[in-house]
Amino acid sequence: MDEIKKETAFEKFENVTVQGDERVGKLLRASKSLLKEEEKSVEKKNLYLEYAPQFVYPLIQEEVEGLHLDFTKKEDATFLGRLLTTAGILVGFAQNAPTIVQMSQNLLLFIEKVKNIESEDVIESIVFCYGAIVQAMSPEVFFEVFGEDVCDWIQYLITLKESDVCDSCPRLREVVEGTAGMLLYTVNTMKEQMETL
Repeated sequence: MDEIKKETAFEKFENVTVQGDERVGKLLRASKSLLKEEEKSVEKKNLYLEYAPQFVYPLIQEEVEGLHLDFTKKEDATFLGRLLTTAGILVGFAQNAPTIVQMSQNLLLFIEKVKNIESEDVIESIVFCYGAIVQAMSPEVFFEVFGEDVCDWIQYLITLKESDVCDSCPRLREVVEGTAGMLLYTVNTMKEQMETL
């Protein structure tokens, strides 16, 4: 029995010219769309970097007129946690932006004001923001700007890990351990780089 050879559409197209003749190995024409596609593969600029502060700063304002929230209440604390998480995500997306240091410093100032709120949502968001700040810049820049604060951050994470809050919420324990591990890794990386100099 004769076996039928199956050809893909591409194989069939390769063997036929526009006029229906067999290809002789010559290129009939170059498609402009293919040439443009090559040019498009050039690295694209992240336009968010320019506008990142306009997203972050409204989230971490101290007081918003007409907004009456009591962050010691569970519902309002959940809202604050979501605001902090959103600010952390936006800072993370602004990685290597010219304003990343200023945005991170402002976020940390806001965190200091709400750090005493004992809500799992707020605590988890604070820890998340610490991790986002670490990832948002190179280790060199991070240590130049926040080097003195790292010990306080690690102490805060250790205190959290040993607290009752982490015992009652395993997800929070994972976030704390992950962020502490990231901070320690960054510290060790910078230490190794300094030793090689």
